[in-house]
Amino acid sequence: MPGFIEPVLTWSWYLTWGWFWLVAFFVPLAPYLGLPVLGVWITTLVIAARWVWRKRPWRPRGDEREI
Repeated sequence: MPGFIEPVLTWSWYLTWGWFWLVAFFVPLAPYLGLPVLGVWITTLVIAARWVWRKRPWRPRGDEREI
């Protein structure tokens, strides 16, 4: 992981591994925090994934459909 190798964390690191570790630490705590908190996390991740998918630079021409 680049975050552990490079001395400065980049936005790219936070957008990938940062979310991974955040979810990895909080999902096991969901039973203690309550299911609504887990629902908020899942909803946030789904919205973020859809946004990233729409903004992807590798989208082929003519594929302008919204999700």
